[in-house]
Amino acid sequence: MVGKRDVVNETESYDDRYWYVQVTSSPNPKIYASVRYRGRNREYDAIAPATFTREDNRAQWTGFLAYRIAPHYGVATYYSREGAKSNVEGENFKTSFLLLGVTFYF
Repeated sequence: MVGKRDVVNETESYDDRYWYVQVTSSPNPKIYASVRYRGRNREYDAIAPATFTREDNRAQWTGFLAYRIAPHYGVATYYSREGAKSNVEGENFKTSFLLLGVTFYF
């Protein structure tokens, strides 16, 4: 999937372009798996009070795995990792998120 958004308001203007690729699989009725990569590029232009430009590039990986133990419950794992690179000093970062849980089906 590919998307684009152009925003102009009183304080800033930015162009946002993104895309992602996702693969899902359910090799048997008890297992569901999904992996996704998303890339995003955003270019900012400040309108007021000061003029500056900034470019922000982000890459994100996410994964989801669910295993059905019985007809009405199972376990699930979700993981995401995102990194941001900016031309503004101090705005680069990496972050990760892990979620483990029990899933109830109804």
